[in-house]
Amino acid sequence: MPQAVAYTKISKEDMRKSVEYQIECIKRKKLGQRAPRPPKSVSGLASSFFTDQKIANQTIQHSQAAAQRNRQEVYAAHANNGKAHIWLTISPDDAKSYKVMWFALGAEEAIPHANAIPLGTKRFKILSDHPVAAALHFQRVLDIIIEEIIGWCSKKGKPYKRGGLFGVPKAWLRIVEEQSRLTLHTHMLIWLYGHSKIEYQLNNAVECDNQQHQAEDVIAHPIIEADKASDVQASDIQASLRPLA
Repeated sequence: MPQAVAYTKISKEDMRKSVEYQIECIKRKKLGQRAPRPPKSVSGLASSFFTDQKIANQTIQHSQAAAQRNRQEVYAAHANNGKAHIWLTISPDDAKSYKVMWFALGAEEAIPHANAIPLGTKRFKILSDHPVAAALHFQRVLDIIIEEIIGWCSKKGKPYKRGGLFGVPKAWLRIVEEQSRLTLHTHMLIWLYGHSKIEYQLNNAVECDNQQHQAEDVIAHPIIEADKASDVQASDIQASLRPLA
């Protein structure tokens, strides 16, 4: 049965509950909260209807509409959290990754390439024939970045107490884009707790360092000038003491 025909079989009650669930998800997302579990009474067909609808209506990568959508998300994040503290770009080198071959070829065929990466032509052919393998590799790298570099627990929707590479994150945003060779990369903005204090300390340290260098220059410069003046005076005195011819 075609999917469109199957959707006509969804009951009004299932559709109503699915709509209420989608509205609740949007409200939770605006507050930075986790999405609730879908109602058990709602059929999987009703849930997949909204998923397919979202996919069908989403913007195409590299289009003006996609760029506008990304800008709106960035502007909204800055309006809510202030100036971002960290800008991070992640672009995995999928053409040289063994994991891509593992996802594309399977364990048995990928094992012979574990110690010797194939030639570039073969690597790019594997990528072009198995684009999902590159996407799975990208998702794996992205999960590691979120957990270890940013320091954010995706399951609980909040930062780890230990923080990440840059500190304890208050909020973060990612924009995933498609590259010309149909693989993915992402741009990230990160907001940190206490970053304003760290920024003040760094700026203060730089300013103190500049003032110290200026003071050293002021102290050292007159001494050099005094030495030059003394040499000139000494030569004048010696010239005046010479006997007249």
